[in-house]
Amino acid sequence: MENYRPWFMVFWASMTMHALLWHTARSQVEGFLSVECGSSATSDYVDSDGIVWVSDTQLMKEGKPLPVTGGSDYVLSTLRLFDGNQSKYCYVLSNSAVTKGACFLVRASIWAGITPPYTPRAPDGIFRFNLIVDGDLWKTVAITYGNTTWYAYEIYIRAQRSTIDVCVARSTPNGDAPFISGLELRPLPSTFVTSILMNMTNFIFSPVLRSNFGVLPSAGPTFIRYPNDQFDRLWLNVAAEARNVRVTESSINVDDFYTNENPPVQVMQSALIGDPDIVLPYHGLDPNAKYFVEFYFAEIDPAVNASRQRSFNIYANGDLQNSNGAIDVFGTTGAYAAFTQYFVVGPTAKGDISFNFTVTNTSLYPAYLAGAELFKTQPSNPITKSDLRNVIEEIKLSLGLSSYTGDPCLPLGFEYNWLNCSDSSISAMNLQNNNLSGAIPADLLKRKQASLLDFQFSGNQLCESSTVTCEASPSPGNASQKKNHLGIIIGAVVAGILLMGLAIAIAIYFLCRGRPSFITEQPVSKQQDLQANERDRVIKKVISKTLQEFSFEEIMSATDNLRTLIGEGGYGSVYKGRLNDDRIVAIKVASDMARQGSKEFLNEVNLLSRIHHKNLVGFLGYCDEERLVLVYEFMAKGSLFDCLHGQNARISPLPWTARLRIMIDAAQGLHYLHHGCNPRIIHRDIKSSNILLNDCFEAKISDFGISRNYLVTETGAPPTALMGSMGYIDPEYLQTMKLTDKVDVYSFGVLMFEVVCGRPVILNSSQQQIHIVQWASSSLKRGVIDDIMDPILNRQYDTSSVWKVLETALACVEFQSSKRPSMSDVFLGLKEAERLEIESINKQLFDPPSAEFMNQDDDGYSGYFDGR
Repeated sequence: MENYRPWFMVFWASMTMHALLWHTARSQVEGFLSVECGSSATSDYVDSDGIVWVSDTQLMKEGKPLPVTGGSDYVLSTLRLFDGNQSKYCYVLSNSAVTKGACFLVRASIWAGITPPYTPRAPDGIFRFNLIVDGDLWKTVAITYGNTTWYAYEIYIRAQRSTIDVCVARSTPNGDAPFISGLELRPLPSTFVTSILMNMTNFIFSPVLRSNFGVLPSAGPTFIRYPNDQFDRLWLNVAAEARNVRVTESSINVDDFYTNENPPVQVMQSALIGDPDIVLPYHGLDPNAKYFVEFYFAEIDPAVNASRQRSFNIYANGDLQNSNGAIDVFGTTGAYAAFTQYFVVGPTAKGDISFNFTVTNTSLYPAYLAGAELFKTQPSNPITKSDLRNVIEEIKLSLGLSSYTGDPCLPLGFEYNWLNCSDSSISAMNLQNNNLSGAIPADLLKRKQASLLDFQFSGNQLCESSTVTCEASPSPGNASQKKNHLGIIIGAVVAGILLMGLAIAIAIYFLCRGRPSFITEQPVSKQQDLQANERDRVIKKVISKTLQEFSFEEIMSATDNLRTLIGEGGYGSVYKGRLNDDRIVAIKVASDMARQGSKEFLNEVNLLSRIHHKNLVGFLGYCDEERLVLVYEFMAKGSLFDCLHGQNARISPLPWTARLRIMIDAAQGLHYLHHGCNPRIIHRDIKSSNILLNDCFEAKISDFGISRNYLVTETGAPPTALMGSMGYIDPEYLQTMKLTDKVDVYSFGVLMFEVVCGRPVILNSSQQQIHIVQWASSSLKRGVIDDIMDPILNRQYDTSSVWKVLETALACVEFQSSKRPSMSDVFLGLKEAERLEIESINKQLFDPPSAEFMNQDDDGYSGYFDGR
């Protein structure tokens, strides 16, 4: 039979998928923000499904709110028109979910109604203006006058601070005035593949098409979205002939560990069936861009009940994508379970991508497809530095320029139209004839003769001191007066920057799953005890001057009397708490019976007070009153042990890319301890429960209670106890009692095996306990890795990348410490593994963009379903 080619459906989708049905079911969800633009309502609007829509009157003071003719829904009835002369007009979006590093879907909706607010300036009758998000040009909107289609444009972004700027702007200074109807913000899980890639690469993802296949024509051009999709993604139902449709009413497991994307059950309950192959073409794409595609499958045909009965390969423009073997969904997940495959591909020179789903020679059933998402990728600009933004905000406040919002310097060409920016400073400021009045800020005047800033402010009621009467500033023609107002420096905010730096330096939460196993302990003399007590008093005296000391009353208040227990160990218990300034923290309270007691407490406090690195546990303070207490910043994702072996490990598995990044982060932290501290520090208890993860899955090393000053070791002072955790401790150290940094290297090698295999470091068989390195070695000697890889990964990894990690791990666990690499060598090995993995899955997508890519004329966003 002829291959099934749903080209006509995709073409139809490209033409109609902007037509969003606004009243489609949605409900209010934590983190959702829905803004009705141009509404004058004084109270929130709750639609039939409970979602709350807020008027933009509190978010936007500029522009003109206008009614829209022909809108059949309350939310469609207004828009906001921006016909002023600012370079852009920005909504500053925020809620409790918007934190640095969190990922979001942003949706801008535009509908001009039957009678648009004005006539386009171009003779072709098309409105053209730009959408901007933070520092990035997102999309050039192109809407034909009189077109009554409702347009929605989406983008996936990573928040770079606690707010997100969504802006509209003219495409040219004399171009069409922009307008907008609605804005929506939807948080995305950090476990989404797109979220992981955004955090790894700082790219942003623009949806081109999101399709639900296997729908009968009678279903019509409808969408699936919230509540059927808990993240409110929009899925277009793509119709097919009845013979090419398979549907089921059976429940589909969409939370299985073979997909991180949680597709809607409704999408997975239907499938497009090939004849026997499927050809899925996309046209009109940007030939200079890379596209990320994710395909969704679930075996819903009861006739398929064994492996390899339905198997097929996926090709993109003739190139095989699934290089790890044919796709066999039933053989991988069984029946009625979601399964995903994702790839990165580039279009042809004509902007085409043709995906071919081709059955294998042994397949008994045709290829099939339940859903697909296609994204255009583009590099994201880092937003303007906070210290520079703070200075500009101060200027705006002083001179009455608060109508200017969004990033002051980005994207290029859309900076504030009275400002010229460079990477680290302002090069020029032109405020001439802006009808401004008041005193010029002192920061702008105190070095005005430095000639580092071209500052023009003539034609305003501005004066250089608040103590004198302001008169109109002279015109530019008065050269002698003009000279006095040239050449000043912005940036006298050193103190502010230092304070910000101190705030940022306060880092992460400590969560301990158990204190180390004390394998053997040597006796300590009474004289040594006296010396230790004296040393402890000296340490305490020093640290009390450099760290915040909490009272025990503050500790009890913060933890609501030790109410929420989040971890336990030999040292004591860890509780979740909230300080008076609303910071969420983890509070580690020593038990009365903790064997290390004050010594371990002071050792950890002393170390944490003097070491600072982005991949080491941060520290807020301590208490030594009724109980010994350490206070850390809360780490939302817990420990690496939890993510590998905890109850959610199968529900939200760590992809290989995330595991690589976690190992790289931890290696950097350990390298800092060994080579960046003076004297150097040996951790002595590297294990998965001491690697903590924040919201972005950034890894940081914790638990310095038994860490040892390397200088003490080198000068011959013997350790009083042989410490570490079972399975991670260096066997040579057990024999020689010689403590070097290679002890940590060995432990890190074991940790790498644990991350690769997804198994505990001590495996319990029916007859004995087996160490993970011993268990994996037999397969490695045969050159086989699939036998030992974490099955949750479902072969979603590049084998060269995995081999590089395992080679590095094997070098780390050499018995002779002299043969082990340094942590800098380990770090380089892991970076090479990451390079191989990224190169494999995205075909060099995330290498630095070429000049051709960076200078493309396209606006960088493929609007929803318009195939661009």
